[in-house]
Amino acid sequence: MALELYDLNFARSDEATRTRTEIIIKTVALQVAVIAAAGHLNSLQNVSRKRWRAILWEMAWFIAVPMYHIAALLNRTVQCIGIIRRIGRRSVSVGYCVSGILGLHATHRTGHDDDKFDSLPLFSIPLEDVRRVRKDRGLFWVGRVVVLAASITQAVATLVLSGRRLSNGQLGEIDIRNAAVALGGLLVQLMGLAILLRSERWEINGDDVTTVLGVAQQREEHGLVSQIIMTASIVATSWYFRFHILDTSLIVMGVRDLSGYGLGWDYPLAAHSMHDMQSPSLPNFVWLMWVGLLHKVQRENGGFALVIGSFLSLSFSIQELVKADFTPWKDPLSERMYVF
Repeated sequence: MALELYDLNFARSDEATRTRTEIIIKTVALQVAVIAAAGHLNSLQNVSRKRWRAILWEMAWFIAVPMYHIAALLNRTVQCIGIIRRIGRRSVSVGYCVSGILGLHATHRTGHDDDKFDSLPLFSIPLEDVRRVRKDRGLFWVGRVVVLAASITQAVATLVLSGRRLSNGQLGEIDIRNAAVALGGLLVQLMGLAILLRSERWEINGDDVTTVLGVAQQREEHGLVSQIIMTASIVATSWYFRFHILDTSLIVMGVRDLSGYGLGWDYPLAAHSMHDMQSPSLPNFVWLMWVGLLHKVQRENGGFALVIGSFLSLSFSIQELVKADFTPWKDPLSERMYVF
């Protein structure tokens, strides 16, 4: 009886369909909200406005690869481990590691105005050249916490709806993209909340501040860990890679009949290859070369890597919207939750 009611509910939900305009508006709103959250995180991290090139570079990567901040977080974790191994565990405080992993910057005032300061990522400065300063909590702090809590709720709701779409075979390219954006935004908001709860900032010590600030770079290079994570993220969110991964897997397993696999998408090339190929074909693994190339380009030409990453991450979602190939099913829960 419960199963029948479950099927009945979804049968009724099929009557409501979503339009292209609705999807575009909600998608843009989600992306803008997440970008705003990333900008707020920069403020909480005490990133100086003088580092505007690095900020724009980070924002561009975040739009192209929603998992950017996950990659950066893991990369800073590896940096922290390296610092501990280099100078010893007892010499590094837990607070220093946590703040550095969260992406806090150490600042130095360059004028009497509070807005005039320069900054560097905490892990780029020797431990002996920085000091921690506690920050007061007031009404402004409470307001920031409330706003972040509301944003976190919105991101979680978006992921819940994406899970419901996946479980019902109604997940399209634009839905996968939005789920990735919501996941990246959730991490950004959780990082911001953690920084607020810690209520601290770091300042640069010493008389030779100019020398310390001289090591600043206008654009931070991606470390090995972040390169791998961002490459994996592009692979996971790009239809091109997912298609060829499935195609390769089915060939290796010798599957020729795709019925009964419950696939939510149409894979005509995979089905065609199942009938035409009698044994696994090595050329089908050529897509792996593109993964290696993407990883290599990230190390040698960040701008070109950004262009490639943007194309692979965005083009198939845009194509789905242009051709109106998205799944029209509207989750009735989305109307009650006021999220995509």
